[in-house]
Amino acid sequence: SVTVVLVGATTDQSKWVKYEIEASKARGNGILTVNISQIRDLAQQTTQYCGMTVPGYSNYNWVTQDGRTNLGIWVEAAAKAAGR
Repeated sequence: SVTVVLVGATTDQSKWVKYEIEASKARGNGILTVNISQIRDLAQQTTQYCGMTVPGYSNYNWVTQDGRTNLGIWVEAAAKAAGR
C-alpha cells in the first residue's frame, strides 16, 4: 500500500522507476522518496543527488533525517496520507 522510491544519482533517468511511480499512483498507494545519495559505499564515497521527487508526496533524506530510525514512521505517514 506504500511505495518507497530510493533516489540516488541517476534514479530520475530510469523508465522503470517512472513506470512504478505512475502505477503506484493509479493504485492509490502512498508514495515517498528517500534520498540515499549521501550513504557512503565501501570506499567511503557518496554520489550526487539527482533531485528527483514526486510532486505532492513526501521526500526525505536518509542521512540527515536518520532514515534508519525513521523509515517506519515515514511509511506509516504515507499510508495514512493515502487513506490506508
